[in-house]
Amino acid sequence: MDQDLSWWAEVVFAGWRGRPGPRHQRLAAALLEAIDHHTLRQGTRVPAERTLAALVGVSRGTVVACFDHLVAAGVLTRRQGAGTYVAGRPSWAARPAASSVATMLLRRVAEDRESIDLSVSAPGDLRHLPPVDPLAAWQSLDGHGLDPAGLPALRGEIARHLTRHQGLPTSPDQLVITAGAQEALWLLGRALPAARMLVSCPTYPGLASALAGTRAEIAVVPADAAGTDPNAIGRAGRAPRGVAYLMPTGHNPAGTVMPLVRRQAFAAIADAGRVTVIEDLTLADLILGQAPGVPPPAAPPPPLATLSTRVIAVGSVAKVLWGGLRVGWIRADEPLRSALLARKASLNLSTAVISQALTAQLLAAIDAGWLGAHRVALTQRRDLLTALIAAHLPAWRAERPEAGLSLWAELPVSSADAFTQTAARHGVTIMAGSAACADGQHRQFVRLSFAEQPSTLELAVERLAVAWELHAENLAASP
Repeated sequence: MDQDLSWWAEVVFAGWRGRPGPRHQRLAAALLEAIDHHTLRQGTRVPAERTLAALVGVSRGTVVACFDHLVAAGVLTRRQGAGTYVAGRPSWAARPAASSVATMLLRRVAEDRESIDLSVSAPGDLRHLPPVDPLAAWQSLDGHGLDPAGLPALRGEIARHLTRHQGLPTSPDQLVITAGAQEALWLLGRALPAARMLVSCPTYPGLASALAGTRAEIAVVPADAAGTDPNAIGRAGRAPRGVAYLMPTGHNPAGTVMPLVRRQAFAAIADAGRVTVIEDLTLADLILGQAPGVPPPAAPPPPLATLSTRVIAVGSVAKVLWGGLRVGWIRADEPLRSALLARKASLNLSTAVISQALTAQLLAAIDAGWLGAHRVALTQRRDLLTALIAAHLPAWRAERPEAGLSLWAELPVSSADAFTQTAARHGVTIMAGSAACADGQHRQFVRLSFAEQPSTLELAVERLAVAWELHAENLAASP
């Protein structure tokens, strides 16, 4: 580094906080302006990321984002093992004399900004996956690959996983492999003679589209902090052909875990036969620690399907492994299983066989150690996102979820839909609560995934804070 740290603080980054935009853009603008004024010359080494973060009082992730933008623009260059250096002004920075370089940078970043997507409650990359050999997956395949029930090897691994890791004894012959839990619900919506789907609000955002085209209506029943009210389901069950959709372990989007007593009540309802109970176990692997520094429990609560043989279970590997695999399953006994196989065969013959083979390998590689470490990592990210929101968005209210991959946050507005548009313009995509709202009572909420890397979460909240400040100012100025 060519100058001491005090010089960088007093000359290059003086007043950087007063610039517009998110923090990483303000730092980038200060650096680019110093280059334009020849305060920084080509070949100058800039402070290391951690050093600069401590110097200006921001997170390392903010400095990384600043450097990433300037490296991509050709302003800075990284030399492996040697540091980061000034490369010079790129051609896109050429401008009329009346325009500032900082303004040009902000405009360019605004027009060509990478968006952080926190709207999808699923892993954002593949770094957490256990190591497998994709070539071995190909080599394990044979025949035409069109079995509507799914690969025997995959059904065997899912049965083993449910039995060992979720406490649900399962036989491969109980399973039908689907293209994700979404298709599982689509098939059940057509194989079951449902007149009404009984759900709490909020509920799984994809449920309405899975039921589209069926005659079933979505009927909202009350819920509390423990989950859906079994007494309300029991009363609704007096009308024929009711189907209750429940997410007892890892509610999406609320992240709650239903207590055992309530699970037993729902098992009794299922056994009575008045209401068909569908249990969604998609997030059941992702039980989190209940306080910072407290590891998650070794085993999740028992699924409803262990308490009643009449409960139909569905699930997916999208949350614990990767959504791009598009592999889900239905656990059902005869005669429903045969009806589902007939529907599956007429719909698309079978689920993509290479995805099934890869999923079988990945599930086989999951053991208690991997799953425990994965839960700890997600717990840390949840606590990080919760702390970031408390620090940067104190007007928001977010309960710490017990399970899952997302935070359900309440905004001090009547509807969060407009803010999601503002957030998108600032480079963060989030899900409006209206997407999960069946009764109009939760439209002031948003869902934020914490499955991304910690540095990405830090940058996302910084962008959201800027977006919220602008949104709040616009609301205050509205008549």
